[in-house]
Amino acid sequence: MSYDENDAAMDAFYDEMREQLYPEIITEFTTERLQSYFLLYPEAAKPAYLALEDSFRLQEAGFFSAAFLFAVIATEVAVKTVLLKPIVHGLVHNLPTSSLIADLVLERKNLADIKKLLFESLSNIAGVDLGSFRRSESRQILWEEITSLQTKRNKLVHQAQMLSSTDAEMAIAVARAVLEDIFPTAIKAINLHLHEHGHICNDPLCAYEGIYSPEYLEKRRNQRNSNA
Repeated sequence: MSYDENDAAMDAFYDEMREQLYPEIITEFTTERLQSYFLLYPEAAKPAYLALEDSFRLQEAGFFSAAFLFAVIATEVAVKTVLLKPIVHGLVHNLPTSSLIADLVLERKNLADIKKLLFESLSNIAGVDLGSFRRSESRQILWEEITSLQTKRNKLVHQAQMLSSTDAEMAIAVARAVLEDIFPTAIKAINLHLHEHGHICNDPLCAYEGIYSPEYLEKRRNQRNSNA
């Protein structure tokens, strides 16, 4: 795909927007804004989790290139839609404007374009340093693994360079690190929690599931709602 004047104009707009937003990360971002986004869109992470599940099934069936591709999709959706988009929404006060800017950010072809914004935001929100975060079984920084997988993904899609079971295993491990380590840490940092398929919740009674009966918890929820 060629780089034309429209791409250049988009890059210029993005660079200007990014420079304006960075100072706000430190001075104006609030946990409440991020909470509000996730409670408004509690299923935001579901597509990424479903893509990862498809990757598991494809791996088990021996379709390693397809498993690799779906794992990389899960990672990219998690990074852009689940982690970055809510942050951009939280930084921009006007809702229609925040949606527009967030969608523009998501259109970026290269994760390098969003690296600084994502790194600084996650560090401030959840104390997660993506510049040094490693999976326990890897010596390589997670972000470096993500960018390396993107290169392999491009060769698979554009050159049909098929991948091995080892490639699929690594892509799945990276996706799991994002969805099972990074994302839950960010969610916990803003006093929310996760259910199946990454459903985001703020109900404190969920902490008592398995301790009290479902009937008792449902009764408590009904009482709370009736008093609201």
